[in-house]
Amino acid sequence: MAEEIMYTISNEFEKEVIVFNTITCLKLFELGNNAVILYMFYVKTAKIQGTNSVYAVNSFCKKGLGWGDYKFNAAKKLLIDNGLIEMITKKDENGIITGHYIRIHYLKGSMKDAKKPNDINRDVATHKVDSPTRWTDPACGSGETNAVNKKGNTTNKNINADNKKDNTVRNEKILSEWNNCKIIKHYTINATMKGLFDKVLEHFTLEQIISAIRNYGEVVNSDKYYFSYKWSLVQFLSRGISKQGMAECKGFQMFLSENEPHKQFLIKKDSFVKSISEVDKMKNEFNPITVTYQKHNLLDKTRNTYFGFETDRLKDSRLMQSNLADVKWSYGRNEFNYGDFKWLEEIIASIYFNRKAVLDMELLKMLIGLHEEYKSKFKQEAIKNLGG
Repeated sequence: MAEEIMYTISNEFEKEVIVFNTITCLKLFELGNNAVILYMFYVKTAKIQGTNSVYAVNSFCKKGLGWGDYKFNAAKKLLIDNGLIEMITKKDENGIITGHYIRIHYLKGSMKDAKKPNDINRDVATHKVDSPTRWTDPACGSGETNAVNKKGNTTNKNINADNKKDNTVRNEKILSEWNNCKIIKHYTINATMKGLFDKVLEHFTLEQIISAIRNYGEVVNSDKYYFSYKWSLVQFLSRGISKQGMAECKGFQMFLSENEPHKQFLIKKDSFVKSISEVDKMKNEFNPITVTYQKHNLLDKTRNTYFGFETDRLKDSRLMQSNLADVKWSYGRNEFNYGDFKWLEEIIASIYFNRKAVLDMELLKMLIGLHEEYKSKFKQEAIKNLGG
């Protein structure tokens, strides 16, 4: 009777908790966050299905976690290579494959083994998900798939639906927060945005992104800060996860709370006044020769020009960045021509027009120096092109 009561208690306990040993925990964290999350997803699914031979195809896992192919495949490979999961193929009596399953393992060893983390996989044996106590049944239920799976699969469908709903709520929260900042308003969430949200959230939490958006709105809409460039939401996020953005904390990463944007971009009166004075002097001395303009009317609203260049082009940051890359490429190969020089003048005008001169002071000085170097060389060609 006592054994029957103990068995009942143990089974009820198994249904309510997930237990795994310290060695497993240490190894998982050594493999990184993605491996930890995927392993726990498998364990959670095993609990629902009542088995440690989990039926969880890749597409189901990716939807449940909101992951893409690369992230999922990398995490799964880590778990397989380190003996934490095993691929199982089941066949019927005729040898026909009936399904592919994931067998969950624990790493079994001592804390002495854990002191040599790089050797854990070699020294520590693996076994099925056995209970860490006296019970002999697997911690996730039976060792075989069974009728419970049908109920588990139904639950899993609901989980997928919930995840899709959660992603929609998440996306709407990001867009709402962005529009509240009154920067550049977006009315709908398109496919590009959805994919971008997923990619950004592979590396950063929703709370971090929301905080970065708020910080950006406060900085860009206030005269207390010198950063004034207004990005779209796509530009704001995509710059942060580009190769350069990840390496140098660009885009939204500059406005993460841990990077102290309110302190970083705060105008320091003495140095700012000095910089403004220097910029004003440089601007007064800048005389482009490839266009016509009036010195007393740099911003010609009638012609929509600034320093003689079309303001719509000067506002296009992608165009200016592309032209700058071409200018650097040509100069580096001693192939700098009149077309590059015209772009150079337009880029300098764009920096002044978008009030980025203080922020891009070093770049501006470099471009001004380049302008002075080639100005005399292209002067006659400029006069000819302007019909002078």
